[in-house]
Amino acid sequence: MDLLTDIFHSVRLDSTIFCRADLDHPWSLYSQPLPVGIFHAVIEGRCRLTLETSGTTFELERGDIVLMPHGHAHVMSSSDTSVAIPIASLATRGDGAVDYLTLPGPGERTRIVCGRVHFEHGTVHPLFKILPDALHMPSPAADSGWRLSTLARIQHEVEQNQPGAGALLTRLAEALLIDGLRHFVAALEPGDGEWLGGLNDPRVARAMTLIHRQPDHPWTAATLADQVGMSRSSLYNRFTTLVGLPPHRYLTRWRLQLASKLLLGKGLSVAKVAERVGYASEAAFSRTFKRYLGHSPGKHKEKRGDQEG
Repeated sequence: MDLLTDIFHSVRLDSTIFCRADLDHPWSLYSQPLPVGIFHAVIEGRCRLTLETSGTTFELERGDIVLMPHGHAHVMSSSDTSVAIPIASLATRGDGAVDYLTLPGPGERTRIVCGRVHFEHGTVHPLFKILPDALHMPSPAADSGWRLSTLARIQHEVEQNQPGAGALLTRLAEALLIDGLRHFVAALEPGDGEWLGGLNDPRVARAMTLIHRQPDHPWTAATLADQVGMSRSSLYNRFTTLVGLPPHRYLTRWRLQLASKLLLGKGLSVAKVAERVGYASEAAFSRTFKRYLGHSPGKHKEKRGDQEG
């Protein structure tokens, strides 16, 4: 399992397509802030999206996706001359796998699918924290056929509403988002993206991979440096520069991220979770967990019961 796959598994990205829209120019829609992330994919036509917080505008074309992981308010429109209508005030049809919104008009049609995305443990997960307010994921030229065919399949599923459409739409949406995030990471320059910048440096990425694969190992800068063929000081300095944390703090953060996930599973006691992520005692694990996350492992474990209830 590669490092980025580890990270995606740990964040447990959960997405749902909730609306499809056929919008004829001129149109403008306002989306209020949401407690979850939201994304839009353009299946046909073109439009623009403007963030309310910063005024940043993105020009979107067929095959483009824009993800707002923090659920910021925004306006989508066919031009900048139309008055934005709150999308919550518009009636939608709910006779299919997703709601359907249509705004007929004289001009060019734009077809969009909209979805919600939830990052489990989003408030503490380092991936969620560094994502921008809006992540524009243009359809990549090298594999635009795959992106467009997936969007066409999504359009087919929302229109046909066959049994199992909801489950299939979830999987297709997740595939699109993961692919977009992968391109985002690959495009980072050294020093960009905070800790994600370390993924594009072979030796630092190797050290990060070792931490991910063996979180229970007593890694130090010296033992990691030996494994990746660098001096201790060189690895420590380069790791800290690119990742934004020294190796021992990155190890702690990854251990606690894994522990957060394990505690919400079934059948593992706090002591067993502590052992799995490399702590010699439950007490030491509990102190560190509470210092970083603000509550005890036992309190965190209670969340599973709340979710099941």
